[in-house]
Amino acid sequence: MVVPVKNSFSKTMRTLYVTYHTISNGKVGKTNYKLSIYKKTSSTYSAKLTKYKSGRAVNIKGTTYTFTKTKSSPAKSYVNTYTKPIFQKSLQDQYEAAVQKQYQDYLAKGENVEDPSEDTDLQSQITDKVNSGTTTAINQLVDSFNS
Repeated sequence: MVVPVKNSFSKTMRTLYVTYHTISNGKVGKTNYKLSIYKKTSSTYSAKLTKYKSGRAVNIKGTTYTFTKTKSSPAKSYVNTYTKPIFQKSLQDQYEAAVQKQYQDYLAKGENVEDPSEDTDLQSQITDKVNSGTTTAINQLVDSFNS
């Protein structure tokens, strides 16, 4: 957590300079940290980020990143792009493993059962379950991000 100590703008009003102190264990630190955010266009900003512990922090040193202001939360597009394929693959693998184990158990008992990889009805059921489970997980992630 941080506490801003001083805020100022450049003469052109395009750069915001902030000086802040960190708060650790309820005590305000004495070290001054600085950051600047530059307004490139009406909806595009840039800031420098540096590595800090296990993440990144805004600073006056580091790599410059450009951000775009949005009217709605970007969580839905990020989750659909990056997280959804991972969830789908994980759920697909879990369902396939469970069905395959059940198939092997039936074969071990000597029962005559159809191979699940060739059963189109079973495959469509698995796909439906994977899609509904993924949709539920995605919606939970987006809701928690937006709250």
